[in-house]
Amino acid sequence: MKRIVHFDISADDPERAVKFYTDVFGWSVQKWDGPMDYWLVTTGPKDEPGIDGGIAKRKMPIQGVGYFAMCLDTEGNPFGIMEADPEAK
Repeated sequence: MKRIVHFDISADDPERAVKFYTDVFGWSVQKWDGPMDYWLVTTGPKDEPGIDGGIAKRKMPIQGVGYFAMCLDTEGNPFGIMEADPEAK
């Protein structure tokens, strides 16, 4: 079975979230060396089923890509939305 490409966790305090997921699940997390605060998550070996992802602030611009936000629907279910904008800074 192939690994799912990516998940994204939005947090008010990403560094606290990194500590939580590292402590609880043993995930490997490294801060991305890019233009925004983003932590890359590796949940296991690439040759085993699973998913990797990232942790970032709850709402922010993604430089050169657009804007990302997490929202809640009327039942409290979270969903993410993204607006493309190559001029985002």
